[in-house]
Amino acid sequence: MHQRSSSKTIAAASLVLASLLSGCQALDEMEADEYRKECTTLGIPPGSPQFDQCMLQQQALNEQATESSLDRMQRNEAARHRK
Repeated sequence: MHQRSSSKTIAAASLVLASLLSGCQALDEMEADEYRKECTTLGIPPGSPQFDQCMLQQQALNEQATESSLDRMQRNEAARHRK
């Protein structure tokens, strides 16, 4: 029974992650705008190799935050089923 709950949780988390990663173009552009703002705020000149690297780092940080959130949801779900 515990295995079935874990499978459902993993499936649900996978669906959430897939929808977040595959999101619509408008969402991608909104995220890119946020990354640009952050890199500009850091004083990195747009169009420079450092700016491109900053954009990639912002995206990686965002993806890590999403993954961490999904992991936390999965741990909470697993803990709830252990009670």
